[in-house]
Amino acid sequence: MELWTLSPLAHGRGAFPRDEEGRPYFPGRDLREAVLAAAFLYATRKDEGFKRRVRAALLAEHADLKALARALEDELFARYAFLEKLAPPERLYPEGAVRPRRVLLVDLKSGEVLRDEEVEVFEGALPLPWELGEAERNWLSAAGRSLAEALATMELELVRAHLPQLEPFYQDLKSRRLKGATWPLRVGYWGEDPFRARLLAFRRVPEVRRALERLRYRIEPRRLLYLPKDRATLGWAQVV
Repeated sequence: MELWTLSPLAHGRGAFPRDEEGRPYFPGRDLREAVLAAAFLYATRKDEGFKRRVRAALLAEHADLKALARALEDELFARYAFLEKLAPPERLYPEGAVRPRRVLLVDLKSGEVLRDEEVEVFEGALPLPWELGEAERNWLSAAGRSLAEALATMELELVRAHLPQLEPFYQDLKSRRLKGATWPLRVGYWGEDPFRARLLAFRRVPEVRRALERLRYRIEPRRLLYLPKDRATLGWAQVV
């Protein structure tokens, strides 16, 4: 298996981590987090029992967002035990050049540039020495598509007002790149959502929105990273 980039992929602010020999690598935990985010959203859309349990967890009292995140992860693993066992290697080595690029963090509501920074990215393939059964892979592929298509549609709507230069990228992403991908994913450093779009299924549930707003969290993506030279956003990929 391999991860192929559909747009540049970043790990976080600044550089990729390096191993003892100075080689850049992508942390396996970042891939796992992307897969679990997609699995969570997919499960809330397809499994009414799970969605009810998640809704109850969202409406319960939590000290902060970290406590809520732990509660939601516990619900996911209790319902889908195989997900807890997903363990990609600690270090995934890119096949392709890792290089610094200029990246802007923008507010999608206003179009304001909040940060202008240099971030290491790579484009190409990332070998995944990861064994999955056919049933698990098919379920996770559907989950990845569910999240990727939801984000692409929502972000296209949000960029039209203040970042129209990104419209062609999203039109191509929706009509060609994602449609041609067997297992699409949104991976790595692409925005500042601590839940990585897990909760999109609840965006139109008023009581959930109010509960989350008490923790100063809004479900819709508010801040997004993009490469001004490429006129593209970060983190779109597919597993093959």
